[in-house]
Amino acid sequence: MTDRYSYDFLRCVLPGLTPDMPEPFHRLAQLLCQDFFELIEDESDAPHDARLIFQMNDCVESYLIFRSCHHTGHYDTSYDGPLEAELTRRDDDYVLVLHQGDTPFLLFFRDLIMEDHYYNYGEIGHVWVKGYEYLRILSGQIWNLWDKYTYMGANSCNPLEQKLVKLMNFPPLNYACYSYLPDDYIVPIDDPWALSPDALQVFEEYTRAANDSLLLRALNHYKCKPSVQNAKGFAKLLHRSYHSRVTDLIARDIVNAAKDYPDRVYSSSTEDKKRELLKLAETRKADLESHGKSVSLLREEPFLYEDVDGVTIKYHLLIWKKGPINRTAAIETFQ
Repeated sequence: MTDRYSYDFLRCVLPGLTPDMPEPFHRLAQLLCQDFFELIEDESDAPHDARLIFQMNDCVESYLIFRSCHHTGHYDTSYDGPLEAELTRRDDDYVLVLHQGDTPFLLFFRDLIMEDHYYNYGEIGHVWVKGYEYLRILSGQIWNLWDKYTYMGANSCNPLEQKLVKLMNFPPLNYACYSYLPDDYIVPIDDPWALSPDALQVFEEYTRAANDSLLLRALNHYKCKPSVQNAKGFAKLLHRSYHSRVTDLIARDIVNAAKDYPDRVYSSSTEDKKRELLKLAETRKADLESHGKSVSLLREEPFLYEDVDGVTIKYHLLIWKKGPINRTAAIETFQ
């Protein structure tokens, strides 16, 4: 995200920002560029600290923390509209003046720091949209990785992630063809149908590794004429049984890229619930496999700050069906 906005632009969005201010202040300005400002309460914070969401997805939970703060005015948690802000100094404190429409909110704080947490996302999947769910899960994992890379910077990603993130610009596999979110929830990129040379190179590497000469021939055709129509045509090939090894190799590398990050650890009651559901899902998985089925296990989990009574934990079984033409997966969910 740092490279997306020039300092002059950020200073216009947040008057009072100076080049010598630490990175958290520039992150604050970047949030305001998008009219985003979501404060949350967290009992783990110090009594006079406040936490602001910076980035939140399966890969990362990142916050800006206002240290030793107090506020005046009204903060509307339900407000959704344009924001205006200004940053000033008063003695040893900073003062952030935030206008939610006509409503002013003043936040006084001693310092602003970052708190970034990276998590294992390789076995997380959401089945929010029906039809070729496994490809939508793959697309969603690439989207979340792109989100992390874009907003947290290249240093937040290991070398394998820096390779995989390029597939965000491969339209047959991104949300343009396989959206894992309903349309109303999509935050679009500039041109989801634009094929980048880097993305083409990465996908070609996987195609060659799978020894899929037919898909490679189709890829060369798409490369010569990367139209929307040809992108959609190529996307249909990705759910063909014959070409499944290519997407399986990508999925395997996503698991490998994420495996060194820790899992989220929740409250004891939520962890107990996870273990109960996991036991049920694993028992069912073993039963299906004993009858010759091929099954994959994925989980769906909340963010840590959402860990409250009644939080939803899910485990999904993808029961593979390799038909003569198309490859599909039946879904069984435990929650």
